[in-house]
Amino acid sequence: AMAEAHGGAVSVKCRLAARASLLAGGRVPETAFEELAEYVDQISHTGAVSHVVVHARAAILGGLSPSKNRQVPPLQPDLVLRLAEVFPGLRITLNGGLSASDLQDAAATRLDGLMCGRTVLRRPLDLARHSRQVAVRVRVR
Repeated sequence: AMAEAHGGAVSVKCRLAARASLLAGGRVPETAFEELAEYVDQISHTGAVSHVVVHARAAILGGLSPSKNRQVPPLQPDLVLRLAEVFPGLRITLNGGLSASDLQDAAATRLDGLMCGRTVLRRPLDLARHSRQVAVRVRVR
């Protein structure tokens, strides 16, 4: 419906999963690849969604501040890489916890893009050094 309403492709940005809260003892609930893949299949099977940007950690909806949500749930970029393998016709972009040096490693994967946020703000010259070897598109808001 969104693609029809504005006449173009739709992109979605999501986390690996959304969990209500931490488990007993402050443990982070596991993220199952199958759950993520099912979600991506549901939003993309009609072809209206052509690009999915995946933040490589789960979100804890209750009990963690936004800054703690960027630190406590572990990064799991391997799940995003696996998603790109399972959905080769869908553009997949990895987001979350990337350093400029990760760009070279990710260039050899099936990923269609990398989204670097805070690392670019904190260390912009690192990105400039690596951008000669990897084509990088930076969008500043």
